[in-house]
Amino acid sequence: MDYLPDTDTCIFCQRERPVAVRKKLEEVGFDRVWLSAVTAYELRYGVKRHPNPIKARANVRAFLMPFTIPPWTDACATEAAKVRRQLEKAGEVTGAYDIQIAAHARTLGLTVVTYNVAEFTRVSGLTAQNWCPAV
Repeated sequence: MDYLPDTDTCIFCQRERPVAVRKKLEEVGFDRVWLSAVTAYELRYGVKRHPNPIKARANVRAFLMPFTIPPWTDACATEAAKVRRQLEKAGEVTGAYDIQIAAHARTLGLTVVTYNVAEFTRVSGLTAQNWCPAV
């Protein structure tokens, strides 16, 4: 099984709080953990808002380095439209980036790793795990 961490999981890993998340990532191995281009965007946007953007940029760059970041393709966009419509029909709302991350994972057959499992398991055909003990 390969994994696609949500942005929250990546932030936990970067901060190494809780330590268990980073430890699990290292146990699984970077060769089995992919990173969505959407998550890379969210992390890079966080740099722009950070009080010390130079330090934050270096930290994000170092964090992203070992990951494979598959491209966001037309197939991903099509899948995101399906996910959004499925959630709308069910009367459920979720953020655009979570929809895109879910669609990226579903397109690639990856398990989403997130602290917010309930958000992602509403998407049919998507598996989600939480590697984070209570924060």
